[in-house]
Amino acid sequence: MSTQITKKLKLLITGLNVHADIPTSFRELFGTPDEIQAAITADENRIRDVGFDVTSYQIDDTKAEAGLKWVESKLCSEHFDGVMIGSGLRLIPTQTVLFESVVDVCRRIKPDAVFMFNGGPGTNWETLQRNLRRLQ
Repeated sequence: MSTQITKKLKLLITGLNVHADIPTSFRELFGTPDEIQAAITADENRIRDVGFDVTSYQIDDTKAEAGLKWVESKLCSEHFDGVMIGSGLRLIPTQTVLFESVVDVCRRIKPDAVFMFNGGPGTNWETLQRNLRRLQ
C-alpha cells in the first residue's frame, strides 16, 4: 500500500524510554538502546517525510506518573488523528500497568483517535500503513 495522505494528519507516538530496564529477551530481539532509538527515529522521519505531523514521547518508567501527565496534557491541548503505542509498553510484563494507564488516558481523552500498536522498534511505518485507511 502506498502512503498518500489527503489531509495533514497528526500522530502521537508514545512508548517506553529506550534506556528502561528492558529484559534481555527484548534486547536480543530488538537491539541495544542506541539501535532501538535509531529504528524509532528512522521510522518517525519516514512518516514525517510523507507529510504526517508527528509528536513523539518516550515514557521513563521510573517517572511514570510524570510521563502519563505529559501524555494527558498533550492530548488535552492538541488534536491528534491517531495514537501509536509502542511494544515496549505492551510486550514487557513489568510494564503492563503503565501500558494500561497509557491506553486509559488516551481512550478517555481522545476516544475518536485511531489507536495503533506497533510490533516493535522499527515497525511504526508498517503500523501506519496497516491503519492508513482508518486514519483518513
